[in-house]
This record gives sequence, structure tokens and C-alpha cells, in this order.
Amino acid sequence: MTAWVILVSGPPAAGKSTLAAGLSERLGWPCFAKDALQESLYDALGEADADTCKRLGGAATALLFEIAAVELAAGRSLLLDANFDPARHTAPARRLLGIGAVRAAQVHCSAPEALLRARFEARAGSRHPVHRDLERAPGLDFGSYGPLDLPGPRIEVDGSRPGEPPWGELLERLGARGPARSGSSPG
Repeated sequence: MTAWVILVSGPPAAGKSTLAAGLSERLGWPCFAKDALQESLYDALGEADADTCKRLGGAATALLFEIAAVELAAGRSLLLDANFDPARHTAPARRLLGIGAVRAAQVHCSAPEALLRARFEARAGSRHPVHRDLERAPGLDFGSYGPLDLPGPRIEVDGSRPGEPPWGELLERLGARGPARSGSSPG
């Protein structure tokens, strides 16, 4: 049986988590999110300075890839939700493809920088303190969160479009099928 990993990527405030949750629900696959792991690490360790929070983000991404490897080795399909950095995260993502019969797809969310910045600043202060959004906002480079260099389908999603994404079209383009669509085996 082929297991799938769908990486939902893009800059902060592009709509990744909302899209990943919708795909997870429609496919019946678990979604593992870097933000949730980073927040859990912070909560376990307690108050942390900016440098420690940044290192927790790196640790959360490493855990994300480790969890994915375990799930894929067991033949289970999943989604990963993170603001992946192509320079640092393409290699670990490619290693996942060497685990048995694994297929990958990417959904890369983006929007115009002015909109991303406005969304980011609007939510700053309302998210978990590990993100330190108010401190990060002025120097954030939204253009540095491009897609990873991976084989398989890559779908660009315009996060500036209002309303629900075209779920049927998105799932068809991914070529992935979960239990809610044609049985329990993907692709």
C-alpha cells in the first residue's frame, strides 16, 4: 500500500493551517502542525527568551519530520503543516520519500505580501507567546517561504481569495484519496 505525505507550506498568514485542517477532514488523514508542536514544547519548558523560542521552532520542525517518518513507515498517510524553508527542509522532506512506498504532494499557499503582513500584524499578540509575532513582524521576509524541491504534484493556492477553496478540484489535482473518498487506500 502506498502512503502519502502532503506538505502544506507557505509564509505566515497565508492560510496554511486552515487549508491543512480542511484537507485532513476531507481525506480522513491526521495533520501534524509545526505550530502545535512548538507551542507544546514551550508549555513544557515554561517562559523562554526569543532565541530559545526560535530554537523551539527548529526542534518542532525536526519532530514533525520524525513523526512523519514513523507514520509513513507504518503505511499511514498524513499531512504536514509548516512554514517550511526550502534551504533547510527540502533534504529532510526528501528523506521521507525513501521510506517504503511513499508518495508526496505539496500545497503551497501564498498571497500578496501586503495582505500577508496585514494579516500577520492583525493576529500578532493573539497567538501563543512562543511565536513572538509582535517582535518578528518588522523583519519578517514573507518571500523566503517558497515551495520545497520535491517530486510529485505541487499545487499553488492563492490565499487571498475569499471563501472556501475548491475542495473537489484541489483533491483531484493532488491525486490523493482518503477513506472518505473511495476506500482506505490513497492514490
